[in-house]
Amino acid sequence: MENATAPFEGFVISAINVVNSVLPDMQERGGGALLFTTGLSALYPMSMLGNIGIAMAGLRSYIANLHTELSPKGILVAHRSLGLMMKAGTGGVNDPDTIAEMWYQVYSEKLDGEQEYPKGVTPKTMVF
Repeated sequence: MENATAPFEGFVISAINVVNSVLPDMQERGGGALLFTTGLSALYPMSMLGNIGIAMAGLRSYIANLHTELSPKGILVAHRSLGLMMKAGTGGVNDPDTIAEMWYQVYSEKLDGEQEYPKGVTPKTMVF
């Protein structure tokens, strides 16, 4: 049980606490952005990541509810599930600078909702 509880508290409860602290100001302004990154275990069950997958799936559900509730109110809610191992200096989709550019594009173009990154990646096609 501890194997599932710690990741759930670390990912889901922490996200709820952060959202609860920033959301009132966003709602008062009528805008803002909540940007979430998970791994592919949020989208695909993976036995080797079972405990993390429980937390990622829970976080994904929370994000979906936030999106439904807040997007009509002008608050951007976006979620990207990364299917890669980050490697600095590659210039590829797994380079942290490229991932930062992806997030900037999501924010600046208001590309809300959920998507895997890179687009179309699955557990079988992860980028290492």
